[in-house]
Amino acid sequence: MKIIKIGGERTHRSFPVLCTEQDKIYKVRTWDIDIAMSIQVGDHVLVNQDEIIKLYDNKIAAVV
Repeated sequence: MKIIKIGGERTHRSFPVLCTEQDKIYKVRTWDIDIAMSIQVGDHVLVNQDEIIKLYDNKIAAVV
């Protein structure tokens, strides 16, 4: 999924993020402080059950 908006304080858990895939918008979150501090709008992430579990460096996204 591609990140389109980052919300809230990056140091607060859980950290909310809006993502899009195939013209649908999803509200997801992450509990991982390293991911929260690293992500930026336009990044691609792996999402499992509305939770970000991996940040892709090579801009290739997948959904589980």
